[in-house]
Amino acid sequence: MLGSSQSDWTNVLSGVPQGSVLGPTLFVVYINDLASVLTNTCKLFADDCKILAKVGRREDAEGLQNDLDATLKWCKDWGMQLNFLKCHVMHCGRTNERHEYRLRDLESDIEWVLEQTVRERDLGVIITPELKWHDQVCSAAARASRMLGVLKNTFVSRDSGLWKRLYTTYVRPHLEFAVAAWNPHFRKDIAVLEKVQHRATKVASDFRSLKYEERCNKLGLTSLVSRRVRGDMIQQFKILNGMDKVQWVKEPIVVEGRVGKREQLRREVVLSCAQRHNFFTNRIVNNWNKLKDETASAQSIASFKLQFDKREVATL
Repeated sequence: MLGSSQSDWTNVLSGVPQGSVLGPTLFVVYINDLASVLTNTCKLFADDCKILAKVGRREDAEGLQNDLDATLKWCKDWGMQLNFLKCHVMHCGRTNERHEYRLRDLESDIEWVLEQTVRERDLGVIITPELKWHDQVCSAAARASRMLGVLKNTFVSRDSGLWKRLYTTYVRPHLEFAVAAWNPHFRKDIAVLEKVQHRATKVASDFRSLKYEERCNKLGLTSLVSRRVRGDMIQQFKILNGMDKVQWVKEPIVVEGRVGKREQLRREVVLSCAQRHNFFTNRIVNNWNKLKDETASAQSIASFKLQFDKREVATL
């Protein structure tokens, strides 16, 4: 309807209303069987689909191509249409042979060569073939800095209480979104994120002359490094207690503790892969093992957070 003009009624035979409560569920029901026609692992999130394949031989590449053909056939059978411009292939690993993959329309005899990509945003996190997080760190810091600039231009007041609330509500979440997946381990990347908080704590006029650590103490903030450690511990607690479910390619290494002590985690021996060495299941080991048994065996997530903040922060 536009003004006093109204279009004719028509029957809607397919699709779901945008913004409806049942829309996402109905779409999931519609698309969920796509994985059953593929031989490789398939990850689905709404209308986003990723096929993950380990390609070591020519037969593996052919198997991935067959999955692409099966995907296109499934789309044709069920009235879906792929956006070929958004279909890319990413080759991970130094020794990975760069095979060429195509989307082939068997009916019209049209082929579309998949473009190779070295930078892809996946659910808000930037992925690169090397699985290094510098691009993601820079992107997160840039978004947070832009928001900080908007707030500084919007609010005249430089009251410390107001700016702590603004920072923790609108700026810091950009620096910590999905950080359990991309937690940086290079000093240069850690510094890029910390500098944003460094600038934010100087906005309040009361504390500009103080050192960074003193400003954080006055505002009741901790460093972003400390918050990422805390976030890792909370995530591990959720996984162990079944609140979050993760399908690991390699299960975390768990060994028996000393008499009367809980089970302990062990690092995986990694010789030449810094990304794997600093992966979640490895980087949490020392900090998790240091937790007191009472904290690790808390009865709820709220109790774990309370005990962690009260007992553990100074020891990690």
